[in-house]
Amino acid sequence: MQPRIRLTLWYICFLAAVGAFHPYLAVVLDDAGASGAQQAAILSLFPLGSIFAGPGLTWLADRTGRSILVLRLSIGLTAVAAVTLAAGVTLWWMIASIALLSFARAPSSSIVDMLTAKQLGMGKTGYGGVRAWGSVGFIAAASGVGLLLHRGSEVALQVHAILLLTLVFLTYALPTGRATPPQRERGSIAAVLKKPILLSLYGVGILHQSTIAFYDHFFALHVTKTLDSGAWIASASIALGVGLEVIVLAKSHRLLQRFGPGLLIVVAIVSGVPRWILTASTEHPLLLILVQALHGLGFGAWWVGAIALVDRHAPGQLRNSAQGLFMASTHGLGNLVAMGCAWLLLDRSSTTAVFLSSGLLSAFAALGCFVFLLPALRRSTMSQSPSS
Repeated sequence: MQPRIRLTLWYICFLAAVGAFHPYLAVVLDDAGASGAQQAAILSLFPLGSIFAGPGLTWLADRTGRSILVLRLSIGLTAVAAVTLAAGVTLWWMIASIALLSFARAPSSSIVDMLTAKQLGMGKTGYGGVRAWGSVGFIAAASGVGLLLHRGSEVALQVHAILLLTLVFLTYALPTGRATPPQRERGSIAAVLKKPILLSLYGVGILHQSTIAFYDHFFALHVTKTLDSGAWIASASIALGVGLEVIVLAKSHRLLQRFGPGLLIVVAIVSGVPRWILTASTEHPLLLILVQALHGLGFGAWWVGAIALVDRHAPGQLRNSAQGLFMASTHGLGNLVAMGCAWLLLDRSSTTAVFLSSGLLSAFAALGCFVFLLPALRRSTMSQSPSS
């Protein structure tokens, strides 16, 4: 089986597991009796895993040259945690399983992102097209679980566990490529942070990802609890938004050639301002669904631009480490910002207030692009110009 097919199948299964699980985890916890503050605290385990386990284990993969072994251990432990979570009968059992899952899963997507970019490149048949199929898997799982949610929120945990058990076998089928020499240099993470473009990307990503994180975790709760509407609205919104994300990812090579990663990132972040304000202010089902079409830009264009920057500017053999730090800042610190807003506001107000705050965070992220990221990109372009 060709490497591209094996990587495609891995992304489909991995993101299908994410789609079956994360959009509905707040509903699962709510049904288990967790308060708004408790939900935010439990969901904060995922960014903590990204912050502490992600950079550490991706650095270990770079230093030892055994990235595939680290990946296999990561997915194996994640599957164990998913099975115990699906079998859980108490809230504390669920918390323990989520803690293991969040730390075990942290380095997996970073390693496969860099493996895909390295083996297939960022061209027409490269990273974007493969990653797009993963989003198709996300749509299918999120939509399917949303339609089955009326049978009980535990269906999300059951589907999640089945998909991760399947992913264990797909991980062992991934192409290993040429052996990577062990990285013996000291201060590797510091070397990544000395890159102005990467440091700016990480900072902007914290704010931008915080808004997407709140959407990922609480949009279904916003629809079903705050608006007292059917879960089908959340399913349709996710399907539309991620469907457009698939198109952006599939055409990523053309978008990168025509606009460059910097402009894609700016457009993605700016699109969040109207998206979150309208999400907070409307109760009309059709308008609420249509607004989430902006997810195609807010995540799709952002992800393509960000991965391209990490791939181009990661120093030496530190690609996994650079991507691990990207995930730590965005899915780690960014998610913690989202959970902090949820902890402060959910029990005192509602999901509406947090979506309004997301619009403000998007505005600050856009400002960070213009003040830090774009100037760093211009300086890098000028330094690489033959006339400089």
